[in-house]
Amino acid sequence: MRINGKVYFDPWVGDNYESGIKGDKILVIGLQHWCDPKYWNCDKDPHKCLDERDSTCTVWNAECYRPKDSDKNLDENAQKPSGWEHLGEKNDMMPNCPILEKCNKRNECNGTKDNTPRLRYLHCETKISVYNHINNQERAQRASIFGAVLTALGELYFDFKNNKKKCWNSIAFTNFIQHYTKIDSENPNRININKELTIKELSEKDTEALQHHIRNLKPKVIIVLKINKITSFIKGKYRDKYVECKDISIMTPMGGTFTFTVFALKESYLYKKIKQDWKTFVDNYVIENLQVDMDAEDLKITKTEIARKIQALAVFIKEQKGDKGKQFVNDRDNILKNENTHESIRRIFYLDKKQNCSMFKDLLGKPKVKHLLDKEIERIRVAYEGKAKEEEKES
Repeated sequence: MRINGKVYFDPWVGDNYESGIKGDKILVIGLQHWCDPKYWNCDKDPHKCLDERDSTCTVWNAECYRPKDSDKNLDENAQKPSGWEHLGEKNDMMPNCPILEKCNKRNECNGTKDNTPRLRYLHCETKISVYNHINNQERAQRASIFGAVLTALGELYFDFKNNKKKCWNSIAFTNFIQHYTKIDSENPNRININKELTIKELSEKDTEALQHHIRNLKPKVIIVLKINKITSFIKGKYRDKYVECKDISIMTPMGGTFTFTVFALKESYLYKKIKQDWKTFVDNYVIENLQVDMDAEDLKITKTEIARKIQALAVFIKEQKGDKGKQFVNDRDNILKNENTHESIRRIFYLDKKQNCSMFKDLLGKPKVKHLLDKEIERIRVAYEGKAKEEEKES
């Protein structure tokens, strides 16, 4: 893909993307493609390869490194073709690009004199990576992110673990960084992501590509790795269009964690599902916890405990709305005005038709009292997540 003369990674777009999942067109945004020049005995700068060596990379391009007829008599110490992960050790030629048969740009990939398409362009790596994952031919490093995407979609929609082809053929996928990141031997994490995200001459490409994909693919749902630069850009650029719905953390088999942030259009199936889910949960919580008659003679709960439940529920509601503010008056008002809240509770927490905020301030005071509030907030979160998982099993 080229924009203004620059080369970008083509996104993976599944054959059934337009139909999507539950009618939602979904764009998933990962982070990077990386390169280790030392491993390939290459003296090139990975940051420049996509723009300068798209069709001449000696790792991807069979024409560049397969033996020529004139080289067949080279001594045994001569460098042999290294090849990509699917090139067998005894082969002397890279196989065709694995997505060749289904690629709508195959006529552009004639890399040999007899017009047998053998070029594997660098800009195709995203598409090839997903294709390899679907066909169980991927590298272990890639398996973790793709597996996390599958699990996240399972939590949001339904379980795809037994049919990952259906899942990936229903979504689009791209990486945010639009250059090869460089292995840094001095960095314990191997790659300095903050540095890679702030390279002045390259970072513009990242946001240009993302805007291009959103404009052309028109997703109803965007699921993105939770990295501040990416999520902040989406919230800033598309704040009037996409609503930040929730975060999902996925544990990998190796013990790592991927956290995704979900953005959705209000007309999407997912937005309506999430909104309905938590609103129904709030109503049920109010029924179970705030239908207490505070005038009853055998009352077994205190005003402070009721205040704690209201405040904890207000925090939960703010989280579900993606509201980062610290004012809870409106959320508490909505709870107190909920038709399921007992009238006696409303009388206690209103003075002259205004909310008695002083009854909630004490909850945020001493550590011991604050601990009790945090405990109730966590209890609500756990109950909500448990309810969501039960509904997934039923569906």
